[in-house]
Amino acid sequence: MSLTKTSFSMINGTVANILDYGADPTGVALCNTALSAAKAICNTVYFPPGTFRIENYNLEDLRIIGAGGGGPNYGVNTTIIQGSGDIFTEANNFAISNLTIRNTASGTLGKLIQVKDIDTGIGPISNCNFFRAAYHIYHSSATKTIVGAAIQGCQFREATIYSRYYANAGLFQYSETDCYTQANKRGLFIQSTSTALISASVFEFQDEGAVYVVNTTVFSDVIRGLKFQNIHFEQNGNVTPTADVTLNITLSLSKVEFDNCGFYASTLAGNVDCTGSSDLRIFEHNCQDASYNVSAGTKITVVNQNVVGGNDGVYTNGMSIASIGEPLVSDKGFSARDEIATTISGTVTVTPVPAPSSNASALVLVRDRTTSGVAVLMMTDTVVSVVSSTLTAITFSISGGFLAAQTTGGTASRILAFNYMTT
Repeated sequence: MSLTKTSFSMINGTVANILDYGADPTGVALCNTALSAAKAICNTVYFPPGTFRIENYNLEDLRIIGAGGGGPNYGVNTTIIQGSGDIFTEANNFAISNLTIRNTASGTLGKLIQVKDIDTGIGPISNCNFFRAAYHIYHSSATKTIVGAAIQGCQFREATIYSRYYANAGLFQYSETDCYTQANKRGLFIQSTSTALISASVFEFQDEGAVYVVNTTVFSDVIRGLKFQNIHFEQNGNVTPTADVTLNITLSLSKVEFDNCGFYASTLAGNVDCTGSSDLRIFEHNCQDASYNVSAGTKITVVNQNVVGGNDGVYTNGMSIASIGEPLVSDKGFSARDEIATTISGTVTVTPVPAPSSNASALVLVRDRTTSGVAVLMMTDTVVSVVSSTLTAITFSISGGFLAAQTTGGTASRILAFNYMTT
């Protein structure tokens, strides 16, 4: 290896090679001094293949580029940064890519990246592996926020407390994309957020829950625009049965959205726990096996595609939902009411539900929820008679025709669900 101080050109400019400043690539000698010397020449530092010992290093105004993360077995010809206790501290205005960071302590594990206690951004952090720590990324402040963050293509494993822990005044424009969170005690903790997107990622095999979203009176920012998109949740809560996602939010009209997410082999029937929340708005679209434990005031709107033709159908798992404007049939808007589910044998009587204040014609949608397919059994126009603003009973015969054909087993008990819209 060259011992002269050289730099080389990359796409994003000039980069200093840490080996040129006396770094030990065997993981034995501490490389803090070498990193500082390289940073004094150029604030973008390249770590070639090897293992580098870094501890309690101030990661401020610095970009670190590795030769590769190496995967779960750390691989060969890759870049590994390791140390005992905290690795990087006071992180601010930084970026890291293409490397593995891990803790080698035999006792108490520290933090791999501790973000500085100021209003700051995180990363970008891309194509990195984070292994074995108390916290992989940590930022805690009652008054400071994370303004801008991007984490992409990273793996998070073996955190003994939380993988990513943001107990701060707020997240603004925070995003995680294409990440893999596995085998930690807990996954992601968010204290408060205004706009955050977690997408195209996997959370599986956490000892406890995968995601915790919490608000308190101390951290008083509202939850707005928190979205989980294309997420795979599987077997979280293996040691202590816990919901995949815990929402403990008490601020008015807070919003959380689940879009195209799957909940597989969850340890609890209610894989989204909202029992600590009040006045929460949840919007679910095209999710697999999502279920909710709710408390008073939580509103859940569920919109699944292809329930009626190519349009959207609306159902509620028996919980209150908000009025929405998604199309249900042709170009008619659908005013979502409480869904009524009932067990039938021969005939069906609709339990009273909220209705218009005067008599009107209504389009009634009847669906079979006994099986997971939620088959559409019948849509029919019927006259709604209003008594004290409450929809009266409507009886449907299932002795023959389309409805009977879809309700297999003849008069065997089935679970039917009803929604209606005025026409």
